[in-house]
Amino acid sequence: MTTKEKLENLLINDKLAGAIDLLMEKVKNIDADVYNSLILIKSAVVSNENDNINGIISREDYKRTKAQKQYAFQQLVSNLDSEILNSEAGESVIENQNNVKPTKQMPEGTDPLDRKYKLPAIQKLLMGAFDDAGFNQFCMFYFDDVYNSFADGQGKNQKVMKLLDYCKRFWL
Repeated sequence: MTTKEKLENLLINDKLAGAIDLLMEKVKNIDADVYNSLILIKSAVVSNENDNINGIISREDYKRTKAQKQYAFQQLVSNLDSEILNSEAGESVIENQNNVKPTKQMPEGTDPLDRKYKLPAIQKLLMGAFDDAGFNQFCMFYFDDVYNSFADGQGKNQKVMKLLDYCKRFWL
């Protein structure tokens, strides 16, 4: 079964998180930008699921956010290289039988943290991936120092900028 078929089956069976995990494993060492986008989508999906389970959001908001994240995932998949999608689900794209070279492979010996990230692009991804409550929760779990610096009444954009500043200062 190809990766594309496996992704379609997971989405049909309402397993968006599983589809994201599968694709993350496929692109992990190939395309850092896609991998980072998948991390953002997954964290928003998990946050939405937790908010629904805990009764923090209405059923309508849950369904709307879920549909938005599924659409974002499908858009990401539609822009992927066909070699990734047409490879076998358990097969590494880098080491597949046809010795296909990925088009966006990171140079050997390059540490992903050494990359020059485009902060406006990351800001845009964060703004689109989370509502205010979801972003607060994301920061609370992964960047508690930043979360603790949030002030009452502070807008989501200001919070995102605080997180980006923090990551830039600490080389994250």
